[in-house]
Amino acid sequence: MVWLAITPIVLPAFLLAILWLFESLWLIVIASPAAVASYHFGSEAMIGHGGWKYSSVHAYEAFGLLGGALLLVGVGAVLHGAYHSKRAWIFAGIAGMFAIILFDLSWAWR
Repeated sequence: MVWLAITPIVLPAFLLAILWLFESLWLIVIASPAAVASYHFGSEAMIGHGGWKYSSVHAYEAFGLLGGALLLVGVGAVLHGAYHSKRAWIFAGIAGMFAIILFDLSWAWR
């Protein structure tokens, strides 16, 4: 029963974490300078629309790597709690994932 309740929370968080990690690693390792320049890091429009993480390529990469890794930790905590029937782990994982996503959304509007 717990698995049905946590799947709509864990699956989108897992996919978002993979997206953040993949995009950050793509910018660090694979992307050409022209592809990185197409993001227009540091421009007033990008910072105004996307928030502080668009202030530089390094800030964007750091946010993607850290945010993705922390979301994966939250997903792991929820799955561990569900497997071992520990409600505290489930609650802590969901609260952590919610806080990371809320942090991203709230700073994007500043």
